[in-house]
Amino acid sequence: MMYEKEIELTKMAIANGDMPESTDESLQDLFELCYSSPSIFIECTDKTIFVGGLHHYFGDPLKILSKEIFWFSKEPTKDSLKVFKKFEDWSREQGAIEIHMESLQGTPKVDELYKRKGYDAVSTIYRKKL
Repeated sequence: MMYEKEIELTKMAIANGDMPESTDESLQDLFELCYSSPSIFIECTDKTIFVGGLHHYFGDPLKILSKEIFWFSKEPTKDSLKVFKKFEDWSREQGAIEIHMESLQGTPKVDELYKRKGYDAVSTIYRKKL
């Protein structure tokens, strides 16, 4: 099976409750799609997986926004920070004027990291399982 590291890390995130259940086959399809799209950033190491993407601002198709879709690390390491930096660099290269990152509630170290890196808290996301 291709994308073994990606699937392993994603399944760890699923086990943590960070994302919904998924089959190996659907994850395989997902990573195949991600790696084939030029508007998707994906980086996977032994301990970290990061997926981000580009889209246009609503109402102004000339402005590009870069957004974290999924970031999971087995443990906080310099490796995960290098992957984060690669995403920021890729976003700039793609012409993005802004990056949006998310953190789960109860993760103050992540919030501190974003603030240290120059990010401002601008919204709260609510979800409801159906």
